[in-house]
Amino acid sequence: MFAFIASVGIVFGFIQLANYLINDKLHLTGWMKTLSQFIAVILSLYPIKFAFSSVVYKINNDLNTRNIG
Repeated sequence: MFAFIASVGIVFGFIQLANYLINDKLHLTGWMKTLSQFIAVILSLYPIKFAFSSVVYKINNDLNTRNIG
């Protein structure tokens, strides 16, 4: 449960950072802003997806070894 909450927090932080960069530093508008935001959301989800899935895999693997042995 902690890993999921931490993952959501990290994704939210990445999205806020991307929003700051797109709006305040790069001053993008129009379709470039929309495309950049879409790409930023997708890119911020992938690292957390891999990290959270590895945690779930380890937990599942531990539970399976306890049930077998």
